[in-house]
Amino acid sequence: MKKFSVTSLMLIAQCSMWPNAYAEEQAAFDVFPRIGVSLNQLAYVRSDGTKLDANYTALVAGLTFNYNNIYFDAGADLFGVDFLENQGEITGIERQDYTFTAGYIPLQDLSVFLGYTVSEMKDDFQGEFQDDRGYFVGATYGYLVNGVNLAGTLAYADLDGNVTVDGSPADNTKGQTSGFSYGFTISGPFRETMAYTVNIRIRKYEYEVEGSSAVTDKEIISTTLGLVF
Repeated sequence: MKKFSVTSLMLIAQCSMWPNAYAEEQAAFDVFPRIGVSLNQLAYVRSDGTKLDANYTALVAGLTFNYNNIYFDAGADLFGVDFLENQGEITGIERQDYTFTAGYIPLQDLSVFLGYTVSEMKDDFQGEFQDDRGYFVGATYGYLVNGVNLAGTLAYADLDGNVTVDGSPADNTKGQTSGFSYGFTISGPFRETMAYTVNIRIRKYEYEVEGSSAVTDKEIISTTLGLVF
């Protein structure tokens, strides 16, 4: 039987849910599927003053493999859609995020991790397709208070960024997207082999265009409600 009743540490970098450490004795190998819903506020501001504001809901799903103090995870945020109005016409955005992570638990309530992420967004408002992919590194610390698990995470991402403009290849850009993400998670037992999680995550990145001084400030605030099995 899985023991998910003590500390459930969350990777805030990509809003994934990690069963990283236990006060009780744990099995040598275990698997933890998860599913949830995230509510997201997205704000992009370019150096030329162009802005993009969107609110979208995404399906969160993933799978964690735990072997003693080592874990591997694959996760995804899917079907993120919002509709925007542009000069009387209805346009929108479509977004999805994928993460692949390996982590180690050096102390009972501390996890360190390294991962790879892919973020794709189709922006019909600007007529663009945005792609960020690369590595992130971070750590999570959690503790138990009156049967409720609390965890905080800090992560840094350094990604390759690309923007493809519809019908105007000369305006395509590439560069680096980098910055920090911060998060806080509350979790606890829901049923005998199930746990609930509530996660707040803030991603603050900058996209710097290669060979130019142009910069896009990117901020995404996500609130995720989920179940881990």
